[in-house]
Amino acid sequence: MDAALQERLLNSIENDRLVLFCGAGLSMSTPSQVPSATELTKICRETYAKDYGTTIPEAAAQDLEIMAEYFSARALLVPTFINRLIPRGPFLRGPNEGHYAIADFLATGIIDFVASTNVDALTEVAAEDLGESQAFVALDAAEANIPRLHRQHVKLHGCLRRKDNETVWCKSQLLKEPLQSRLADLDTWLRAHLVGRDVIFLGFWSDWSYLNKIFEKSIDAIDGGLVLIVNPSDDATLAEKAPTLWAWSGNGRSERFVVHQSAAEFLDDLRRLIWANFLTRMLEQGAEAYACLTGASTGRPTVPPDLSAEDVYRLKEDACGAPAKTVSRVKRPTPSLNMAGAVHVGLTINGAMHEGSGYRLDGKRIRILNAQGQLLTSFRSRFHGEPTPFNPADLLICVGAKDDGGVAIDIARGNKNRSTVVRPATVGEWMTEDQAAQFWRPAANVASS
Repeated sequence: MDAALQERLLNSIENDRLVLFCGAGLSMSTPSQVPSATELTKICRETYAKDYGTTIPEAAAQDLEIMAEYFSARALLVPTFINRLIPRGPFLRGPNEGHYAIADFLATGIIDFVASTNVDALTEVAAEDLGESQAFVALDAAEANIPRLHRQHVKLHGCLRRKDNETVWCKSQLLKEPLQSRLADLDTWLRAHLVGRDVIFLGFWSDWSYLNKIFEKSIDAIDGGLVLIVNPSDDATLAEKAPTLWAWSGNGRSERFVVHQSAAEFLDDLRRLIWANFLTRMLEQGAEAYACLTGASTGRPTVPPDLSAEDVYRLKEDACGAPAKTVSRVKRPTPSLNMAGAVHVGLTINGAMHEGSGYRLDGKRIRILNAQGQLLTSFRSRFHGEPTPFNPADLLICVGAKDDGGVAIDIARGNKNRSTVVRPATVGEWMTEDQAAQFWRPAANVASS
């Protein structure tokens, strides 16, 4: 991703303009590997021959949509094609980096909404794995208007986890109820919500000509915005599959970028860019706080380029005081993160090196958590449910916490004799930033404090 595109995307996110449209390509990357239409056609053909003892006519056996139309014409689309031939197992494999990125973006408001033609539930699985208590999807315009804690995930073709009998497989379904009215309402909803937006098409450009027609009717709503096409296909292929949209996106009235990359890879890169930018801004604010506290100059802090998207995401979550498997909805650094930024800056000035989503200094693995205004004991208890061994650390610096000197109490078990704050039952020492001053403040400052 070149620098001009990075800047454009960060501006779009900061201005709350970005939306995503996702096609089937998103779920084909490892480890998801949801089968392509060609692979599904073969599976359905073989299952039909095995279960029914007969074969689908050759004219309908080589193309998934034609096969679906064959069963639809015989009133067998739901009982035979959807319920018996379409396998569920391949749609339940593990989410890939792209699914986790979208789930993260929905939780934090990085994107305003995502519309998808995927019928799998892998983005929802990823969201719940990140800590979303329930990942809702909208299957119609009415559901898309229900306020959620996360941004809207609109499934244009339905969902195999919800109302699988109403998933879309062929064009004849679009002319019958309930899909005809549902898609008409979603068409209206999309056009209203595209006004003033920047749009990323992820493997979606070649999906279903009727969807291209929706955009052809609504392109004036995003006139003057960003149009980013992420697709491994070359430009000539994209132009052939959606000629009207291709011509419109390159007419100079909008700013078009094309990235020839898989959706999953691009989204992982975008996720890293977003949270590395978040951390850079937090560190810059922290550098000012550090200079005020210590009188020491810092230079311009940076985020190492070799950190992964997962590393920068976890650093951001720790900076927001969010344990693993919980969701922080913080989108941009606020002044409440300044002190955490100062500790980060101080650690690096004292020689700490990044190690994944933490640091290593003097042989200790260090993790920085933002605990503004909380008691150290109760704050630590929030992290007891983290998976083991998640981001193991020898020292956990709880910035802004108050050392209450108490004993951690497990209310669920009624245990009033757990270990002390400094040596808790969980791995590592838990300290306030003042108790850990030797690791992040200049030696002269530590001695005088």
